[in-house]
Amino acid sequence: MHGTFPCIAREVLNVRENLEGRIGNVSLPKRAYLRPLHEAIINSVHAIQERCPGDGRIEIEVLREPIQTGFDGSAQLPSVTGFVVSDNGIGFSDKHYESFGTADSTLKAAMGGKGVGRFIWLKAFSHVHIESTYGEPSCLRHREFDFQVTEDGIENLQDTEAAPGAEHRTVVSLTGYKRKYKEECPKSLEVIARRVVEHFLEHFLFDRQLPDILLKDSATSEEIVLRGIFDRDFDTSQTDEITVKKHSFSLQHVLMVSPHDRHHYLHYCGHRMVVTSTRLGNDNIPHMDEPLHDDDTGDRFYAGYVSSSYLNENISPERTDFTIGDGASGPMFDGDPGFQDIEQGVLVAAKSFLAPRTARTREVALLRVRDYVEQKQPEYRYLLERYGERIGDLSPHLPEERIEEELHRMEFETTQRVRREASEALAVEESATEDWQQFQERMRRVLGDLSDLNKSELARYVRDRKIALDYLEQALNRRPDGSYPPEEAIHDLVFPRRHTSDEVRFADHNLWMLDERLVYHRYLASDVPFSAQDAAPVEVHSQKRCDLVIYDTPSALVEEDDAPFRSVTIFEFKRPERDNYPDKRDPIAQVRDYVRDIRAGTAKDIHGRTIPVPENAPFYCYVVATLTPRLKHWAEDSDMTPAPDGLGYFVYHSQLKAYIEVISFDKLLADARKRNQAFFRRLGLA
Repeated sequence: MHGTFPCIAREVLNVRENLEGRIGNVSLPKRAYLRPLHEAIINSVHAIQERCPGDGRIEIEVLREPIQTGFDGSAQLPSVTGFVVSDNGIGFSDKHYESFGTADSTLKAAMGGKGVGRFIWLKAFSHVHIESTYGEPSCLRHREFDFQVTEDGIENLQDTEAAPGAEHRTVVSLTGYKRKYKEECPKSLEVIARRVVEHFLEHFLFDRQLPDILLKDSATSEEIVLRGIFDRDFDTSQTDEITVKKHSFSLQHVLMVSPHDRHHYLHYCGHRMVVTSTRLGNDNIPHMDEPLHDDDTGDRFYAGYVSSSYLNENISPERTDFTIGDGASGPMFDGDPGFQDIEQGVLVAAKSFLAPRTARTREVALLRVRDYVEQKQPEYRYLLERYGERIGDLSPHLPEERIEEELHRMEFETTQRVRREASEALAVEESATEDWQQFQERMRRVLGDLSDLNKSELARYVRDRKIALDYLEQALNRRPDGSYPPEEAIHDLVFPRRHTSDEVRFADHNLWMLDERLVYHRYLASDVPFSAQDAAPVEVHSQKRCDLVIYDTPSALVEEDDAPFRSVTIFEFKRPERDNYPDKRDPIAQVRDYVRDIRAGTAKDIHGRTIPVPENAPFYCYVVATLTPRLKHWAEDSDMTPAPDGLGYFVYHSQLKAYIEVISFDKLLADARKRNQAFFRRLGLA
């Protein structure tokens, strides 16, 4: 009945004049879907501490939608629609009722109360009903009302004498869960229980008079004692004290079983309740994208709880965030830390605590990278010791391409640093005070680093040779359809077709397969007509080139000298296992024709003057092909001598001053491997 406490009723009326706008200004993100329940629980804790500390009890009933049966007859666990929180605390006495009706009340300021928790109820629920039995045991009263978004806010108020035999009891019913919060709320009672324990963990840790809290399900009759969840699943091993810009912070390390949310977190608390959380992962602490494994206890998950008076003083009214700047410098006065400052300090302490627990994962990561380097990228071997800790931070599950990216990044950083240090060391002025021994030591370190980089480059070069030879061997094999790869597979591997040496980088060809000396040349043209070789030292007025089948193509190289050239080398590649040559396509005759064309041309010296082609310039001509019966027949017709190993033919054409050799692919591959075998063995690639 209205009017029992007219002065209080008027106070409530005055505060509720703009209740809708007040609630509209309350910030409650979806992730804070249980915050209204937390507010009801902490109110119950405070009420019990005020009336009967050490002898309190809180019950939380989870309300659900009607149970639905699936097509197979199984019952589906319905969504949560609300909570009913009851306790045996002080209740809604006149003082507390008046505080409830006062916006931004300071009655519980000493306990962290902001006076806005009840507005959060109406932010997430469409209806709030409160009933409370309070007062002296000899004269208990019963107060009951609805808290709604109306002009008064307080509706259907009743204040009567309590029924005989009544006891202290307050019940807060939160019903009509609004959709965006209901969708976020888990259905499992176990998960809800864990969320509540995690939120109030510091109370479970440090509040010896924390009331017993029971969570029960109206649909399943399931009951969970929260203290049991805490004792069973939470292991609190140590607390670290951290100082950030003269402010002290406590970091409580907790290891827990978490079968539902398999992630690690840092929780930032205010007045012993979680305000905001940061999920941990490899981007802030290495190896935190998977559980912490222990042989005795199995998988565990880490939660760090950060608390301090500084955080207590900077909680937002809704207790969903802190009023602290985000920047590393922070917009705080008097050198107070920003949130990033705090988080950086906390992460260092958390990483130190977790290091022994991630040691095994680090070892696996190091072993994986070491195996990858030794088997596939030996040029990075020197990084294993130099960047051991950083490599250990990598995930052991990284794919090989990501490992390559990380190692390349480390090498690039090393190269930049070494170049900078070398430049600085060499820039020391004569008047510098640095003595000779110091200079020697510094240069010795720089040169040592340079040596590592040079060895790495050499190892990469040797590794690429191994890959190229393996590819050549595969290219010579018969394909599943019975055919053999075209000559382009060989030609492009040695040197790309339709290009000249002015266009192709040193690293993009493999002339060393044929002869190491060919790497050093003046000019090279690959599958380019003689008349189109503008930069060649010989001008040949001939349109002669390969057939329309681009694989029957020559490659011509000229060694650099003071003269226009010292010698000319010609290669002709043929398709592996090819024996169906047209009668007029004798490759040995082809290379002789190329020699005649070049000798008939006009040479240019190094100054660009036109001169005759040197009469005594030797030509070295090679036909690289499979020694098929027809090719052997042509070799015999050209009066060529079989090679001692039986893998080719050779002859010296005295009139053309040309050495001509037919080389089998097997010989080309075997000789190239022999020349490089010592390097392969040294790098463990043999």
